[in-house]
Amino acid sequence: MRVSYNEVQVICRKAFEGLGFAPGDCDDAADMIARLQQQGLDGIGALKKPWRSCMMRSTGPSKPTMKTPRN
Repeated sequence: MRVSYNEVQVICRKAFEGLGFAPGDCDDAADMIARLQQQGLDGIGALKKPWRSCMMRSTGPSKPTMKTPRN
């Protein structure tokens, strides 16, 4: 699947904003990832390990839970 540079940049910017990055830092980080991706260096893949460790620290390991209806 092919995506444009702008699509990668916008998605990454929103993701970094959601993690609490400052507005200028969001733009810089998103631009770095998009440029890596554009050059064929798997910028999205470069985020996998740090992203997981960041998410584990912020929320801790969690399991999906289902609520059972009360009778």
